[in-house]
Amino acid sequence: MIDLHTHILPGLDDGPVDMDSALAQCDEAARDGIETMVATPHMFDGVYNVAKKDVLAGVTALKERLDEEGIPIDVMPGGETHITVDLPELLERGEALTLGNYGKYVLLELPHDVVPPGLDEFLRDLRFRGFRAVIAHAARNYAFQYRPELVDAVVRAGHYVQLTSSTITGDLGRGPYQCAVKLLKEGLCHVVASDCHPGIRPPGLSDARKKVEKIAGSSVADRIFDWNPRAVLAGRNILPMAGTKWRDNLRKIQGI
Repeated sequence: MIDLHTHILPGLDDGPVDMDSALAQCDEAARDGIETMVATPHMFDGVYNVAKKDVLAGVTALKERLDEEGIPIDVMPGGETHITVDLPELLERGEALTLGNYGKYVLLELPHDVVPPGLDEFLRDLRFRGFRAVIAHAARNYAFQYRPELVDAVVRAGHYVQLTSSTITGDLGRGPYQCAVKLLKEGLCHVVASDCHPGIRPPGLSDARKKVEKIAGSSVADRIFDWNPRAVLAGRNILPMAGTKWRDNLRKIQGI
């Protein structure tokens, strides 16, 4: 499995404070069946002053220590980029990181309580410049919980949705769990990731994968935990997910 959203680089944000803690996270992830972790520290959120060069250097240092310790995890660079008005320009200039540093998919963090005004125009601008957003931990957003049709609008605009593994297992509360289940059933989830932080959310995806298999079936689980993350890191397009919304939209197209 591939974990596209993690906080595993020491000393950059609210992730591990030192290398030993980072190695412990990676070791736990490897034992859970994860082979690749994308390091996505918070960027442009007004709290942590993390630059692209810091992430690239942190990934190099962590990879070296993982090799020394024999922990079978590959680490790739990325960022959890907070939505800002100048983010499209920063991405175009190469100053903001895409997932895997491949130049296509950006992990986009929205406020937890609202969908910011002008999100549709912002997403259109991203798409025009050749980028696709992956909305981080969507089921934790209060607006998405009460109005899941807003998530459908994001997907219709050509962007994608990430759910947090502990949301799917119910560890983050009833509201996020119910929203996650709804999005899974309606084909509005493309990737599940851990968003792991030491002492807050552990690394690991296997429990969430079992839950997704029960909710939406093994083929959906394969797409969400394997195929789609690999497509993201290869810069390939993600195909639409099969679900209630997907089937309804197809019927409209076909006039059924």
